[in-house]
Amino acid sequence: MKELKTYILEASKRVFSKEELRNDYENASDAVGQEKKDLIAKYGVTTKKVKDIQHAILLKLQELRKDEKEFDVKDINDFNRLTDNDTQYFNELKNENDNFVKYLLEYWEERIKKNGKDLIKWVNTTSFAGLSFSANEKWLIKSYQKVREELASRDPKNIAAKEKEAYSIDVLNTKLTAELEDFKKEYLKRVEASAEYTYNNLPKEIEKMEDTLKEMKADYEKKKSEIKGYMARWKAEEPIRKYENKLIQKKSILRKYKTKNEFIKVCVEDAEKTFRGNVDALTHRVYDKKFDVENIKVSNVKDDPKIFKLMIEDGTKKLYCRSILAAEFSDKMVPHFRFIMTDKK
Repeated sequence: MKELKTYILEASKRVFSKEELRNDYENASDAVGQEKKDLIAKYGVTTKKVKDIQHAILLKLQELRKDEKEFDVKDINDFNRLTDNDTQYFNELKNENDNFVKYLLEYWEERIKKNGKDLIKWVNTTSFAGLSFSANEKWLIKSYQKVREELASRDPKNIAAKEKEAYSIDVLNTKLTAELEDFKKEYLKRVEASAEYTYNNLPKEIEKMEDTLKEMKADYEKKKSEIKGYMARWKAEEPIRKYENKLIQKKSILRKYKTKNEFIKVCVEDAEKTFRGNVDALTHRVYDKKFDVENIKVSNVKDDPKIFKLMIEDGTKKLYCRSILAAEFSDKMVPHFRFIMTDKK
């Protein structure tokens, strides 16, 4: 008897017909004993689960579609079975050839036209706000839009445009990151100081909060007899629950981080990630202003290391960008910064 590895290798090389694959897919539901073992070996499946056997068959069908130019409703059924939800549907769509995507586009267009309403004129809409469509009608339109987007993304012109956009955004991000280096150092220095302050004061703060919580509970007990009804008592207890949760969060810091340096390190690492994310967001906001990135200049005009001020210009347009650090040593918020942009004439 051949080993399983040998079967898997042979299965990977074998060419299957659609009819054979579809028959095996249906038979897999009821297959038992030797019949099931044969299917497992035939398709190189490493488990005994029916869904895994069927999924392996659907992948074989997908491979066949990549070399074909004409399709029918059975091909669409095969594709639909390959996915369990909308997200999987559109992710798997990327693995199909252009001809099948075009066929799917025609399929969704036909479904929209058969809906009974004149939905086809709404396929270019970007928002359904204020429009009285049913959930199914919105789903039809959005599905058509998604398939159309996938097909459009394969157009060589669109691919080139996306590559150019990605390059421009990358160039702009590099320039902004370089000019924000001093501000980043100051920001991280403040985060470190704030984290040290927070950790050092946690024992006193926890003690103070515990006393406050006792007072809140004692005050509630005095009024409890006057509060009638379950919902009324639940609402009256809500401030206590919220305060108690805050206290638990404070205590969890000391349980999780045994040393101050450990806590500071995590705070600074999180701040670095936040900073990179904010610079990325700023990059896209600036890019959306339609600057000529090839000629863009980013100059640092700050006069305070705690506040950054940038002038962004391309010879035609100017943009003034500044930010401030906020919530330093705050008990309610972590230190953070905000970007403010102003167009300059």
